[in-house]
Amino acid sequence: MEALAALGVAAASVQFLDFALQALCLCRQIREDAQGTTATNKELQIYSRSIKDLSKELKSGQADSASGRRIKTVAQACIAKTEEILLLLENVRKAGGDSRTAAAKKLFRLLKERRTIEKLQNELKEKQTLLDSALIHDIQRRVDLSTLKQDENFTSFKQSVQDLVNKLQDQDAVAQQNNAETQDKLTNLARDNQELRATTVAAHSKTVQRLDQIHVDMGQGFDNLKISDAKEQLLRSLFYPEHAARREMVRPPWSGTFDWVFDESLKSTAYWSSFPTWLKSGSSLYWITGKPASGKSTLMAHIFHDPRTVNYLQEWSGKGRLHILSFFFWRPGCALQKCISGLLRSLVMQLADEVPEVAPAILARLHLQPGRMPTWTEHGLIEALRLALNATKDVHLYFLLDGLDEFDGPYRDLVDLILEMKDSKNVKFCVSSRREAGLANRFCRYAHLSMEDLNFNAIRTYAQDKLPLGFDGKALSERIAHRSQGVFLWAVLTTQSLLFGALDRNENVRKLHCRLNSTPDGMAQLYSQILANVDKVDKEQLYIWIRLLSLKVRPTVAELAIMQMPNCVITYDALSAACEQTRKDVNYFSKGLLCVYAQAESEETDGMWHAPEMTRVFNVMSSENLKARKTQLIASRTFGEADRAMKTVHEASLSRVEFLHRSVLDFVADNSVMSVLGIGDLPRDLDIILDYFQA
Repeated sequence: MEALAALGVAAASVQFLDFALQALCLCRQIREDAQGTTATNKELQIYSRSIKDLSKELKSGQADSASGRRIKTVAQACIAKTEEILLLLENVRKAGGDSRTAAAKKLFRLLKERRTIEKLQNELKEKQTLLDSALIHDIQRRVDLSTLKQDENFTSFKQSVQDLVNKLQDQDAVAQQNNAETQDKLTNLARDNQELRATTVAAHSKTVQRLDQIHVDMGQGFDNLKISDAKEQLLRSLFYPEHAARREMVRPPWSGTFDWVFDESLKSTAYWSSFPTWLKSGSSLYWITGKPASGKSTLMAHIFHDPRTVNYLQEWSGKGRLHILSFFFWRPGCALQKCISGLLRSLVMQLADEVPEVAPAILARLHLQPGRMPTWTEHGLIEALRLALNATKDVHLYFLLDGLDEFDGPYRDLVDLILEMKDSKNVKFCVSSRREAGLANRFCRYAHLSMEDLNFNAIRTYAQDKLPLGFDGKALSERIAHRSQGVFLWAVLTTQSLLFGALDRNENVRKLHCRLNSTPDGMAQLYSQILANVDKVDKEQLYIWIRLLSLKVRPTVAELAIMQMPNCVITYDALSAACEQTRKDVNYFSKGLLCVYAQAESEETDGMWHAPEMTRVFNVMSSENLKARKTQLIASRTFGEADRAMKTVHEASLSRVEFLHRSVLDFVADNSVMSVLGIGDLPRDLDIILDYFQA
């Protein structure tokens, strides 16, 4: 606003000077022209008023800057001169209004003031020149300031424009980036869409193929299901609960006592062919022989379970498949445990179950109808075994057959079968037996070992480990090893007798040696001594159990417990307690000659009552109470095995009482147990039972 005001003042000053000069000229005209007219005076009056108005504007103008103050000073000087001129004009105007004569007078008087007028004119011109210079300088300064301000404003404007441009460029870059990203996304989306479409088409194609394959597989699955069902029927037809019972009955050897069988450092002798060397070689048969009760079955079970057997056999089989199969004959057991049919059923079942190629080969020959079970004959089983061996030519088979002397039939038939099988490709047989003539004459030319000749250190170790410290265990164990003559069972029973004397009878070392001296050397004499020393009150019950076993009844613990219970309602709690007591009595009464063995539960086992011989016992007894016991117990079994009592009864129903060893069965078969036990007549009911089974 200050610049505009100063500019107005400057403009007014210029106008003022112009008007002043014009007025001065008019005055000169009036002065020089005596013929001045009224019109000239009117024009002079108009200019005078204009000068007056401009003077007022100059007086009202403000200037704070040095240039403005300078202009204002010059303007004030101009005002002073113009006031003098206005006064002079006023006089001229008034003179012009009078008569011509008066005007002439006034003009004449003014002519006298000519110098004054010229002086005023010159001063006014100087002031005008000075004012023009100041105005030009001020205008230039203000123009420079305005230009600078404009430059600043322009620079600011330019910066704003540049910022705007930059912002627009940034926005454009972002837009381009977003556009590029959008393009990429659209491109990726299009590509993904194409890939998805291709994947969908491929998946659809695969789905169609899979559905076709599923359709084919379902057809094959139905065929396989039929084969699986047929295989299951085959296995069920071959299965019998006792097929592995004897092997499971055999207790593991005392720690480390039979490790010598895997000792490769033992040199071959007349009674020892290196067993590890045979396992690794291509030889097909090894015979383990020994006296009765020398530990042959224990050694065979040890060989079956020990992982070193597999390690050695893998050197023989190389990278081929290897399967180990076993069968343990058991003379005191059921019929299938001691005949060729039982052996064949077990071996064919194991082969069909473990080797995938076997079952189809047998099933193809049998042509079984759905739901029909084959009826096996010995001839059919031999043919099935031959089919199985032919189907396993690429499989290495290792057979463990224990207790060949417990086979109930002509040894020739059994040996012929074994020798035929051993000639099959990739087959090895390890067999064990006593030195029965029919067996020894056929097997003596093969690699073999003699148990009694290798048992000395094992027996000594066992006895020394068992006998407590402070009872001259080293000397006693040495004597036991020598007197046993390699018969491990004799050493076990003798050691148990010494433990009874030391721990239960508190006998000293001297008495223990006397006890050992009084022990017979032969197994039959030892059994007689054991039975003769049974407590008198226990002999009758022991005799009943021995007679039942000798008649092939093979009762369970639960069945024996029920036979001893009084005439009362049987509950699970009462039966559980009776089963626990019976389990203890079997071992205590018999001094270890009878043992309890748990058998596996099977679908073909009807709990406690699956033994047909035991059913015959209950049917023969005329007592109504005994029949009631069975009925009540069967009814109570429907409550399930929800507590300990039920569990105990269930376990007792699966636990069979057996002879400790076949030699015990041989002993009771060859001797009158009643006379050995020294008992008289038995109760009438028991006579009925025993007479019935003897019939």
